[in-house]
Amino acid sequence: MAWYYMLQAVTTHYHGLVLHVKAEHRGVCSFVTRFLNQDGLSTLLFFLQKMDYNTAESSIHTALIGCVKALMNNSNGRAHVLAHTTALPTIAQSLRVRNSRTKVAVLEILGAVCLVPGGHRKVLEAMLHFQNFAGERTRFQVTTPPP
Repeated sequence: MAWYYMLQAVTTHYHGLVLHVKAEHRGVCSFVTRFLNQDGLSTLLFFLQKMDYNTAESSIHTALIGCVKALMNNSNGRAHVLAHTTALPTIAQSLRVRNSRTKVAVLEILGAVCLVPGGHRKVLEAMLHFQNFAGERTRFQVTTPPP
């Protein structure tokens, strides 16, 4: 339950997570390790899955995706995200919103994953999941404007 309150604070000021990740990169603290060890990633993904429409269209959603981006900038965080069975499909579901900042952040995450060995296949699987989730005819329909 402590992570619930921490995630509330992080979604309000997710730049704090970014600063912690940068400090972790320099070896100054172990925030990311503690976050992951206390099931922070699963909690973050839970919030992404359970948002109502208004929250999904708000800056809270963008901040949650920003937290995932910050984790992806840390080798330990990236390894946990890539190893988590539902992380990428859950992140891809965030493409369903109208908020363009959220969509861009999600596409940046998925694009970065494509650069990791085996990541291209994981992104294709996540986009196939999104296609079914959103009821789209084609896998990348969300990324192309209507004619």
